[in-house]
Parts: sequence; structure tokens; C-alpha cells
Amino acid sequence: MKKSEKEDLEAKLGLVKGSQITPNLVDRAKTLIKRYFDDKGFKNADVIIGQRDDASAENQVIVDVKIDKKEKVKVHKITIVGNEALKASKLKRVMKKTNEKNKLLNLFRTKKFVNENYEADKQLIIDKYNELGYRDARIVEDSISPYDQKTVNVFMRIDEGQKYFLRNVTWVGNTLYPSEQLNFLLRMKKGDVYNQKLLNERVTTDDDAIGNLYYNNGYLFYNLEPVEVNIENDSIDLEMRIYEGRQATISKIKINGNDRVYENVVRRELRTRPGQLFSKEDLMRSMREIQQMGHFDPENIKPDIQPDQVNGTVDIAYDLVSKANDQVEFSAGWGQTGVIGKLSLKFTNFSLPNLLKPGENYRGILPQGDGQTLTISGQTNAKYYQSYSVSFFDPWFGGKRPNSFSVSAFYSVQTDISSSYYNTGYMNNYYNSLYGGGYGNYNYNNYENYLDPDKSIKMYGLSVGWGKRLSWPDDYFTLSAELSYQRYILKEWQYFPVTNGRCNNISLNLTLARNSTDNPIYHVRDLISHYLYRLHRLTLCLTELITVHTI
Repeated sequence: MKKSEKEDLEAKLGLVKGSQITPNLVDRAKTLIKRYFDDKGFKNADVIIGQRDDASAENQVIVDVKIDKKEKVKVHKITIVGNEALKASKLKRVMKKTNEKNKLLNLFRTKKFVNENYEADKQLIIDKYNELGYRDARIVEDSISPYDQKTVNVFMRIDEGQKYFLRNVTWVGNTLYPSEQLNFLLRMKKGDVYNQKLLNERVTTDDDAIGNLYYNNGYLFYNLEPVEVNIENDSIDLEMRIYEGRQATISKIKINGNDRVYENVVRRELRTRPGQLFSKEDLMRSMREIQQMGHFDPENIKPDIQPDQVNGTVDIAYDLVSKANDQVEFSAGWGQTGVIGKLSLKFTNFSLPNLLKPGENYRGILPQGDGQTLTISGQTNAKYYQSYSVSFFDPWFGGKRPNSFSVSAFYSVQTDISSSYYNTGYMNNYYNSLYGGGYGNYNYNNYENYLDPDKSIKMYGLSVGWGKRLSWPDDYFTLSAELSYQRYILKEWQYFPVTNGRCNNISLNLTLARNSTDNPIYHVRDLISHYLYRLHRLTLCLTELITVHTI
């Protein structure tokens, strides 16, 4: 038995040291244990509860609970009768977690039988019938019988009922929007199959549902109730009863659970602000922007909406769970040139304004709280290669508008391999191994002659970037520009068109991007378009004009 299962059972049983043990308590404990493992698919679990005297304490006993879970029970066969509109194979596919074993189509689906999952799957069957117009469909009989020690058979009898169609739809209580507009949004017309799933989606859950038409315009207290006012033969008349209510104004915005960034850093991302009309779209967009910050657990961002219908106001609280997302990368080793290693530090909650203000604004070794990113990295292969870089990024440069600013710089130097090392080490040993019958004569022991300090390339670089969030075509678009400068200093470097001299390169990159990903982990609605325009011609011309060769 797993440790987690043991802890769960101890909490459920309530067997406390010092309490009186009775036959009723023992039977209750056995029932709870059986039910616990039955819900997990272990329907044949054996439970034995015994008692023995405690030699160290008078009138006390030790309770021994022995559990044999045995194997999980799986489904051998599912039998469905009474179905005519849908084949049994189709209904079996509707069931998500109750599946027959030894079926190729169920190769990657769970086959264990769990009562809770079975009840949910029965409801899925009814929902499927309702979707196809069978509003009266029901499971009139079902049973579970053992097939052998490891499997069970499932039996269902279905009464499909009659298939219904939509006849008339009338709207009551709508004063803001005409019935024609609401009918267009409903997308259900006379003669259509009475699809209860589609009805619910068009009224409530879809992005362009009728409910969102009201919610996005401040009508938080709106309510729509579809009522079947007349059923005649196979036809249903619907009356859509609307209560529009008054518009709700946002009164207060609260942010709970934030202990990582300054509160204004979170508030500037919000689309919901005090004094504005409530909008569900603004609420969802605010949650998205908080997720994109990367400082909070995206799966635990929960808005708490507190409406006040009497005053026509609403308070919104964002419950957040902070998470650290700084990154440290370190590696080290030893090679023929010496120490090989890399160290990279990325601080995603850096605060440049507080750099010169030590004190409470520091959390660790650097000032934090403004959501800026500082990255410092270095890499070395001893004298053969070294590289260092530093970069800074501010998503809200100036703090008033979502205009990003970035700056980065790098330096690297690389030394070539000595030609004498090649000749004396590589070629001679290759010759010896070729004609000597083995590779054991590779003797690169002369590491002090490995590098040639007279052959090298040094590179310096600096780049400055700026980005702006656009309002057209929509505010998911961003336009950014980056101006980069690189300088190369070459000394007998044979891998470059210019072996000796200094070369300079200036480039300008423009990027137009659109990102409407709603969740950084699970992309429910994901539309990313990325357009990159590089001014190659400008880059090459500038390079040719300012390149200077020194011989």
C-alpha cells in the first residue's frame, strides 16, 4: 500500500489512540476501507481488522489492519440494449473511462472499472442523446456482474425516447438588443434538431455566446432562462426569458497572494479598473496578462467576483500564488586546454531603479520587484575560447505604457590551433597508427603547444531594442526594432574572408508579431502569428562602407 493511501485512510477512519474500540467501529472502518479501494478500481480488496492486547498498557489493545488490494478490476464486456439511433460501438466510444479490455480501439484508454467514472460515463451517454434531439433519453436499467476474479461485465438498457425538433423561438424581456440579433447569435432555427448541448453553448459557454454580449457591456446581473413552453408531437417551442438588470460598475480591485513584485507591476497589466463598467472580456484578458508575466502559477489564478446588486457595483479580487522563475545554469569540466565551464544567471524580477537603494528593496543579492529581466552569463574553454554577455529587458519602460526596452552587450575571444601541433601531433600519430596497426599512438601530451596566440578573433557587440504594443488591427500585435553593432578584430584568422584587420557590422531588425495565447501551459485558444522583416540590404551596405582592413 502506498504512503499516500495510508495517510488518506488514517484521516478517514478516525481511529484515535485512547478511544474505545467497539464492533460497530470495526465494521465501519472495514466498510470505509473497502469503499476507498473500490473507488480506485480495487473491487476485490480484502480487509482484515484484528486486535491484540498491548503488553505495555493495561486495558488497551493494538489494532492491526491488514489490506490486500489485489489487482484492479477491469471491464470484460459492455452490453447495451434498447439503442436504435446510435450503435453500441458508438455509445462505447462516448464513454471516456469505462472501456472494454482486449479491444484494439481502447489500446491507450483506461480499462479499469471505477464506480465514480462509470456514473460520469453514463451521464455522457445521456448528453450524447440530448445533443441529437433525444431529450427524454434515459438509462432505465444497468448492472455490474463479476465475470472472473479480475474483470466485470457491464449491462445497460436504454430508453431513447422520441427525437425532437425546434419549432418556434420567442424572446421575452430583451430591451437592449432586438430579437433578430439574438436569433442570429443563437444559431438555432425552426426545423433544427433540438440540440441541448448547442443551446447551452450558444447561451453561455461560447466566446460569442449571448451571455457574453451582455456581460461584456456591464450587465453582470443578466440572466437568461430557456423555457420549453409547448411540446407538440416531435416539436418544441422555446421561450427565452431574459432579465437584463442594471449595468455594474467596478468599485474595488484587490490583489491577494502577491509577495513577489510591486503591486503596481500587477495592476498595470489589468484591463479591469475601478470606475469602469464590468466586462467579462476584460476580466479574462486581465487573467491572461497576469499569466504572461511569469511570476504567478497560471493554474491558480482565480478571480473572486463580488457583485452588489443593490448599489449596481462589483468588487473583483485576483487570488494569486507567487512563484520564483529566476534561472541558474552552471556546468564545469576539464579538457585538454584546461577548465571548461559555463555560468548563466537570469533574474526575472530585477529592479533597476532600486539598484542604488539598498535596504528593504533587496531580496537576495539584487534589488527586485519591478519585473525587469537581467541576464549575466560567461563561458570559457580556458585559453581557447571565452565569451561573456549581459542583457537587460524592461517590459514597461518608463512605467506608464507597455513599451519594452532592451539592451545587451557581449565579448568573445577565440584562439586558433597551432599548426605545429597539427604537424607534430596529429599527422605523425595518424601516420603511425595507419601503418603501425593501432590508434594507441595518439599522444596529445604537448598541450602547451596546442594554441597559437598569434591567431585569434575577438568580437564585441552591442544591441538596443525597443517595442510597442499596437492598437490596430488589435492589441495582440507588437512592433519591435533592434539596432545591433558588432566589431571583429582578426589576427591571422584563416576561417574568415578577411584574415587580418577590423570589421564592423551594423544591422537593423524589425519584427511584427501577434500572440494571443490564452495560457502559457495549456493553449485553449492559441493564435500566434509572427512576421520578421530583416533589412538585409541596409545591413550589407553599412558593412561595406565602414569595414576597414588592416594588413
